[in-house]
Amino acid sequence: MLNVELGWVILVGIACGVFAMIVAGPVWGSICGSKFDVPVPDHVAEQEDFDESKLPKFGTIVAIIMIPLVLIILDSLAGVVPALSGMQAISDSWENLLWPF
Repeated sequence: MLNVELGWVILVGIACGVFAMIVAGPVWGSICGSKFDVPVPDHVAEQEDFDESKLPKFGTIVAIIMIPLVLIILDSLAGVVPALSGMQAISDSWENLLWPF
């Protein structure tokens, strides 16, 4: 629709997100933490424990998120980096296989 490469958008978003995470987390948290003293609400402090063994493993969640991102970024880099140009054919064949219409 906007004629942009999704991989480049993701890479720029990661760079901006890391910067925003550093500023919003430790820096802003230390400023607000020194100015405001907010106690933990009772309903949060008295929350019951739940069985964490029923949750999926951390590695599974990271893999589910990272595999598509890595493939999209590699597809974008394959058009720019000559050493990765062989991946462009693989990417095109997968694209034709997954999106035949």
